Amino acid sequence: MKELTRQALEISRRQDKFALRRVEGKRFFFFPRLRSLGLYHAFSSIDSNLLLKDRLDSPELAADWAGLLSLMPSHSAVYYPSQEHTNLVLPVDEEGLGEQNEGALGRKLPGIDGLCSSRKDFVLCSCFGDCAPILLFDPVNEVQANVHSGWRGTLHRIAEEGVESLRKTYRSDPQDIFAAVGPFIGRDDFEVSEDVAEAFAKAFPELEEAELVRPFPGKETEGKFLVDLGLVIVATLLQNGVPAEQILFCGRSTVSNPGDFHSFRRDKEAFGLMMVASQMDPQLNR
Repeated sequence: MKELTRQALEISRRQDKFALRRVEGKRFFFFPRLRSLGLYHAFSSIDSNLLLKDRLDSPELAADWAGLLSLMPSHSAVYYPSQEHTNLVLPVDEEGLGEQNEGALGRKLPGIDGLCSSRKDFVLCSCFGDCAPILLFDPVNEVQANVHSGWRGTLHRIAEEGVESLRKTYRSDPQDIFAAVGPFIGRDDFEVSEDVAEAFAKAFPELEEAELVRPFPGKETEGKFLVDLGLVIVATLLQNGVPAEQILFCGRSTVSNPGDFHSFRRDKEAFGLMMVASQMDPQLNR
């Protein structure tokens, strides 16, 4: 097994330290190591429902949103992408971009699935259920990215686009970037049809020996497979120069942890959504 594949396999089987904060009885999670470097961030849990569609006027949504943002420092703007399962990451360094929603929910930027910024007074957000939330942080250049990696985005290497956005826009050296992958659908839960399985196998042949794609136990005759999205995400980060020791991996499946996380795959039409917010420490100095 090649060294990069071996490293990706090892990291994607880990559960790095994922700590807990409570706001008015609701749980939010964070990576202590990432916070210690200067990136405030919080992943909401099943205790909150940040599903925005048709809920913008909901008092419950406003309360959940306020709870999430209370874990960020003082800020001047909040941005989030429309999340259309692209691999597009947009730099956000100007105020007043995007579509202003009613209330205090910030500004939505259409047609993209990731944001990056050099502004310490900006909060970047993305929703997730079974998709993977990825945070990128360069504490040397003091820039960050907040990326939504659904299976289509993962297949089309949105993690690479996040790293490249920091490199091209802000001259980040990938060796300085820290990456944190939050909770998402796990390798034993992501059931796909043969066409999706084949697309991943074709796009990432180097991961075949690490069992990127394997038959779904008991459903082999139905043409069902399991795909390891975490393995792809970690391998993509490694291939783009992020050091193995700077990749943090939550390792908790949204589907198989119903007491902690929402899951569209598990809950169907009754699903809710989590959100991850991130903001650089305003006290960071260049």
